[in-house]
Amino acid sequence: MKPSLILAVLVLASTSALAATKPVPTSCTPEVNATLLQFLHDNSGDSHAQLDNVMVCGTAIADSFEQRASSTGTGAHQVILLNVPTSDGSKVTIEIVSNDSLDGVVTASEGDAVYAYGQGYITSSRDIRKRIHPLAGVHDTHCATNSHMDDGWVVVNGTRYPAQACSTSTRRRRRRSH
Repeated sequence: MKPSLILAVLVLASTSALAATKPVPTSCTPEVNATLLQFLHDNSGDSHAQLDNVMVCGTAIADSFEQRASSTGTGAHQVILLNVPTSDGSKVTIEIVSNDSLDGVVTASEGDAVYAYGQGYITSSRDIRKRIHPLAGVHDTHCATNSHMDDGWVVVNGTRYPAQACSTSTRRRRRRSH
């Protein structure tokens, strides 16, 4: 096989493997949250732990709010606090953090059905900014900005953010600006 043909095959394979877009579940069940909840169980208290490509669903427990750029260093974000169902019938509070400049402004009202896909993390026990302290969260809910992550998204009452499907050119552009 010619070296140029091998290179072309490798480039095509790596481009198609950059990111995928996971479908939104048809209903919010404990199974949807199982991976994030297992991650939370395995890493409780480790605020440096992260897990790529994780999904969560639940009900907004308050209206979303803006987390200003000064607290994140990366632009304004919207925060949605969710109660997510667990397999034992209880609920756990999780936060969804979306980047306004990458996702558009994603807002939710108390009681809204919310699904999210992105990178899971454990929240810091020292974070005293919120009156309700979530145990974990999901961020990077936008088109993939690195090759080991799938495209992220947030869905609020059936409306998906980012609204446009992610493309290879969008992913490249966002990787450079992220």
